[in-house]
Amino acid sequence: MSAKQQSAYGSWVSPITPDLMLSNSVGLGEISRFDNELYWIEMRPEEQGRYVIVKLDQHGQRIDVIPAEFNARTRVHEYGGASYLVCSAGIFFCNFTDQSVYHIDTDGCCHRLTHSSDCRYADLVYDEVRQRLVCIREDHGRADAEAMNTVCAIDIESGAETILVEGADFYSNPRISPDGLRLCWLQWDHPNMPWDTTSLFIAELIGDGSLGKQQRVSTGTNESVCQPRWTRSGNLIYISDRAGWWNLYSFQLQTLQADCLLTMSAEFAVPQWSFGECSYDFIDEQNLLCIYWQDGLACLGKLDLDSRQLERLDIPFTDLESVVCESGKAWFLAASPTAFPAIIELDIQSGGFKTLRKANELVIDQAYISGGRSISFAIDEEREAHAFFYAPANKEYQGLEQ
Repeated sequence: MSAKQQSAYGSWVSPITPDLMLSNSVGLGEISRFDNELYWIEMRPEEQGRYVIVKLDQHGQRIDVIPAEFNARTRVHEYGGASYLVCSAGIFFCNFTDQSVYHIDTDGCCHRLTHSSDCRYADLVYDEVRQRLVCIREDHGRADAEAMNTVCAIDIESGAETILVEGADFYSNPRISPDGLRLCWLQWDHPNMPWDTTSLFIAELIGDGSLGKQQRVSTGTNESVCQPRWTRSGNLIYISDRAGWWNLYSFQLQTLQADCLLTMSAEFAVPQWSFGECSYDFIDEQNLLCIYWQDGLACLGKLDLDSRQLERLDIPFTDLESVVCESGKAWFLAASPTAFPAIIELDIQSGGFKTLRKANELVIDQAYISGGRSISFAIDEEREAHAFFYAPANKEYQGLEQ
């Protein structure tokens, strides 16, 4: 083995180049599950950055489910996210070019559902009782004012739109209870960002689809709430930072009381830059599978809702997102300092996992990869800074001796 060359830091030659990293790569995101099949978004650089909805069928075949002329990407809040929905009525998606919602019905026919040239849509959910979509609509129709956000219903036959909630500057996460009787959503106003202050509301859905009396669940002051989801029994799980960390809470409709499921010095969410963030899902009525972050690294845990005990699962990944559970299995995006992002299937009971789709099939010699180490240091007597330290790594070079 030849001796390493001595050279100044920053001057080393590396085989890892931008062209190498981008070749044959795709972006992965927005994992969902319906009817025993897995779906996700692929961003494809070789198709000019087109976003494609991909299905992994029950035979393990990957299939593009939108026609080649479409790009499933929304621009609501500019950052987008949550651009498609798969449900019993078919596939709905937001097309980048015209920002309209399109419907691929159960016969495979694709047609345009919305026709406003001024509106964008995101965060679609299906109201099966009333055969309509409920979503976030962003109306850019007034040139002399900023876009108006609302929670909107769209009839899936006629495309007719009905505003359900309005008045706040921003909305996200409309979610319908399993019995179809309630709607929850998040809203916030300038100058807040969603990680500053958001409000969680619920309201009854009246028979005609309009909303009854609205009730605020969160405090609405210096509290960031995100990712509300209904349990099968009709209670509400959400994430709140009211105690200083984004922890999981439960809101009981019978008592109208909020209860922290687990008080922990960890973040169970990330800042809501885009729609569709999903860091937990229900394994069953008693257990959650959740992603949480400590010292900047992502962990995967199983939370028993009765005992409030969290079991950390042993997996070789340090970056996780977009978790979905069904029938004892979980699917999520995962990466590590030495592994490209990939869609992983996990057997929750055994801990066994397999890779379904990689962002890049490239294999890189790990001797050229610098792994980050979480560090903390004092700024002054009251404040502490947190960072990752990346020690130089190259099997052919070493730094000049000082």
